[in-house]
Amino acid sequence: MKYVFCPRHALFAPASRYGGLSALVFSFVLVLATTLLSLSLIWLPEGATSIWLADGLAAALLFRTHPARRPWIWVGIALAIAASHLSYTMPLSMTALPVMAHLPAILLLSQLLERLQLDSLTPDEPERIFTVLGLAVVLPPVLSSTLGQVLATTLYPGLQLPEKATWIRWLMGDSYGLMISLPLALSCNTQCLRQLREDRPLANLLILGISTAATYNAAMYFPYPYIFILVPILAAALFLPYFTSLLLNGYTVLLATFIHDFKPLPIAGLQTDSIAALHSLPFFILVIASFVFASYINRLHHDRRIIRENEQRFRGAMNSSAFGMALVSPDGYYIEVNQALCRMLGYSAQELRRIRYQDLTVAQDLPNNVLLDTRLLQGQLSEVHLDKRYIRRDGTAFWCHVATSIVRDEKGEPMYFVAQIHDIDREKRLQLANQHLHERMQLALQAGSMGVWEWRPGSDELIIDARMAALYRLPAEQTTLSREYWEELVHPDDRAKLTRLAYLAASGNTTLDTLFRIKACDGGLRYIRTLAMVLRNGEGQIERLVGLDWDVTESQKMTDALFEEKERLHITLQSIGDAVLCTDNQCRITFMNPAAERLTGWPLAEAAQKDIEEVLVIRDADTLKAMPNPARRCLEEGHESCLNDNSVLINRHGEQLDIHDSAAPVRTRDGQLLGTVLVFQNVTQAREMQRTLRHQASHDALTGLFNRSKFEHELTTLLQDLNDEDAEHVLAFIDLDRFKIVNDSAGHAAGDAFLKQIAGLLGQRIRGSDILARLGGDEFGLLFYNCSLDKARLICEQLIQAIESLRLVWDERAYDVSASIGITSISQGNSNITELMSRADVACFSAKHAGRGRVALYQPHNGDVARHHSEILLASGVREALENDRCVLYAQPIVATSALTPHAHIEILLRMLDESGELLSPMTFIPAAERYGLMSQLDRWVVRQVLQVKGTMLAAYPGLIVGMNLSANSLDDPRFADFLLQCIEQSPLPPQHICFEVTETAIINHLAQATQLISRLRERGCLIALDDFGSGLSSFAYLKQFPVDVIKIDGAFIKQLPDNPTDRAIVECIHGLATRIDAITVAEYVENDAIRSTVQDIGVHYVQGYGIASPAPLEGCLAWLEAQAVQTLLATESPD
Repeated sequence: MKYVFCPRHALFAPASRYGGLSALVFSFVLVLATTLLSLSLIWLPEGATSIWLADGLAAALLFRTHPARRPWIWVGIALAIAASHLSYTMPLSMTALPVMAHLPAILLLSQLLERLQLDSLTPDEPERIFTVLGLAVVLPPVLSSTLGQVLATTLYPGLQLPEKATWIRWLMGDSYGLMISLPLALSCNTQCLRQLREDRPLANLLILGISTAATYNAAMYFPYPYIFILVPILAAALFLPYFTSLLLNGYTVLLATFIHDFKPLPIAGLQTDSIAALHSLPFFILVIASFVFASYINRLHHDRRIIRENEQRFRGAMNSSAFGMALVSPDGYYIEVNQALCRMLGYSAQELRRIRYQDLTVAQDLPNNVLLDTRLLQGQLSEVHLDKRYIRRDGTAFWCHVATSIVRDEKGEPMYFVAQIHDIDREKRLQLANQHLHERMQLALQAGSMGVWEWRPGSDELIIDARMAALYRLPAEQTTLSREYWEELVHPDDRAKLTRLAYLAASGNTTLDTLFRIKACDGGLRYIRTLAMVLRNGEGQIERLVGLDWDVTESQKMTDALFEEKERLHITLQSIGDAVLCTDNQCRITFMNPAAERLTGWPLAEAAQKDIEEVLVIRDADTLKAMPNPARRCLEEGHESCLNDNSVLINRHGEQLDIHDSAAPVRTRDGQLLGTVLVFQNVTQAREMQRTLRHQASHDALTGLFNRSKFEHELTTLLQDLNDEDAEHVLAFIDLDRFKIVNDSAGHAAGDAFLKQIAGLLGQRIRGSDILARLGGDEFGLLFYNCSLDKARLICEQLIQAIESLRLVWDERAYDVSASIGITSISQGNSNITELMSRADVACFSAKHAGRGRVALYQPHNGDVARHHSEILLASGVREALENDRCVLYAQPIVATSALTPHAHIEILLRMLDESGELLSPMTFIPAAERYGLMSQLDRWVVRQVLQVKGTMLAAYPGLIVGMNLSANSLDDPRFADFLLQCIEQSPLPPQHICFEVTETAIINHLAQATQLISRLRERGCLIALDDFGSGLSSFAYLKQFPVDVIKIDGAFIKQLPDNPTDRAIVECIHGLATRIDAITVAEYVENDAIRSTVQDIGVHYVQGYGIASPAPLEGCLAWLEAQAVQTLLATESPD
């Protein structure tokens, strides 16, 4: 089994997994062997000396064994003691006696070793050896011998102990054995065993033989044998290693004891047992003497070895030192010099040994040098530091700093000087030049409140000056700073780091230069900068640490702010999408962020220090000619510079990128140019999008032609440039005929395809200077530059023929269209764009009115043309009224014919004000709004005003039902339904009080849209009224398809109702039908009482007309309803 020797916790640690059992076996064998040896010497018939070796070995074994295995050791020791006594015929029942006597003593001895923390006994610590042995040879033996006697008397009252087991002999035997075994056990380690085995084994055997012979002859034949026995012991201590000498001493003493037991040496006065026990006292003294001598001899060897090693290190350091070093005799001659000093002075070592240092010293510096050396010789100084001038071999003088110490012998007599010479000639010659700088530095120290401190290794205090005291909130007169107070002030997070750096600096391994925080008086933190250096004495040993502390709180805050700003700038430059490029004042690149690297294709590592024109290649987008670099232009002009919008970058890969660039100069504080900073962005997509947006803003998305806005812009430009009186231009409007049939029959996709073909056809047939645009829907505009009316008319007729010849085949069906074109002349006399556009439109209308498929010239005196022109102007007025808020809400009451009808009704009507504020008749602007598709916008305005703006006011009238008209344009608008439903949901007016009126004509022309919208409105709870009922041929048929709530009878049947039986029969029929489908009836155009009376007789529910109340502003109408309600209430409450 493999064992490993451990100097502290385990004497033998088994390498196998059976560590505890191995420890038990080992301790059993070791203690059994020593107890058997001790018992063999004790129980020799002739023997008079007792030696008990087991306790010392057992205690050392316990002390040097890991605590986890000590129980096994205890068991092994106990079994070994019992087994050894059992082998010497002791009864089994009595073997507990020696076990119980020795185990407490072993425990006491091991605890003493633990308390003294003694890992091993080495010759360099004899004081501890004597302390341990002094306690070990007294206390444990007293304990074991006393316990043995007490236990024998107590447990075995009739037992007669043998003569050799008396208390005094037991005590002496244990002490004698401990004196031999304990030093051996504690000193034994792997190195000692290896040295014993490998270091001169033959010489050790020879010394062992000589010692054995000398001991035997001295004990057998020589008088005063102890003196002769001591001689080989002392010789062994003098020449052998410490452990080997202890081992030989123990062997010699045991051998002498063994010989003595067979041939007792003469000791007078052995009459009593107590005195006889002192028979072993000479051996005891012999052991102590040999042990003491061996310890001190080995301590002497150890000290001499240390001295030799130190001397070797000193000479090695001297020879390898970069400074000059010399050993100088008291009379001034050089004894030893190193090569550095030889090089410094220009002499060889042999030459310097024949010269005194006084001969190499400048005469002016010699008196002070001699004086200091004299004081050093007399012991007044421990070392001397001075600056002086040496004379080289070539006669030149140079300054040196000389550090001199003296080495004395044991009597204190001087032996030689040790001098360290440092060439400070350069520093000394700069000293005068630096004197003013030094004064300024002293002023800076004072102004900057720099405190000076000094710390000696091993001390708990710092020596400080007044500024240091003020820095740490101490009285100015205090000269020391305790470590505890310093640690209390230092921030806990900085304390460990600062302590570690201070000790590293104090050990000479590094310089102390760090920043830490202390607690300020106001509870905040102050930043302290410390800088310290190590000072050494003349022997090169670290003497103290001297440093400066100063408050850098403000500068640290500034540094932190600058760092944060720099970090933000760095992260910003790394992460922004803009490319950033920096140059020096020679236009060489110094920095590029990742965005600049990506755009130029150059990594910074390759682009650095290259000329900017090589990396940033800028060209004109149209000609690709080189353009002035903005960075160079910025340096030349000294101010910011930018590229024009038509610049492109040609990167390293040949890609062409649109960029936007700006360059700004970078200057020093005094205005000197350091370089430039360029910021540029890749605007390729943005410029492409701008081009796309400009194209989209000026072109029709379907046909690619100019749109209305671009066309009007071109027309405006033409009118502005109209200078030549003879110049003639022509404006034409083209409106496709029968195009709605294509859309309604084949769908909008077919219509769009047809429009593309027509646009392409028109573009091919016009001149290159003419401008063609799609104005909207199936309308086109054409502008003829420098063209007469006749020529323009001819071209337009050709365009009509080309359009009529075009066929669209869609879903196996062929479609064709024609065109009507209106033209008007452009001259200086008619330069208003609105007027021109309306004239062309009127001319186009004339062409359509004349039979379509033809060209018409604008003729202002034609009646139909004038009327159509008026409608166009009215349509324009409607747009302006909507934009300028000149629309007004009017209302007309719808009154119940019977008191049993609970609700009041009003119909919302729209009126418009002209530019002068005069009210326009609805018959004036409604037809124009219908023709030009403005009714949907008017309906939206009415719905928004009634349901949102006036909704709260109308909801305040209980039971009031508000009716609004929906035009055919609104029914055809796909987005109107969602708008209307959203307004209903957001209105404070309940849906049950909202009624929408739709005409028969609107329903017939927009059947699908009307059906869907009416269904969605009724789902919300709104009421539906069928307006002008009876005017159409199929009025009754539509009642089956459209469930309505109100039927408003057309006024044509009401105006002559009292006098026309046919009209009466029709009204009665309508009312009867409405009653059957649960709809209420309203008679329109009730102009007088006779009509009202007839309608009431028929049973119609409500009446409306000028005979009831004229249309009035909404607020006035509501006031009329309130007044009527009050009159009705008074009439019902008044008595008959």
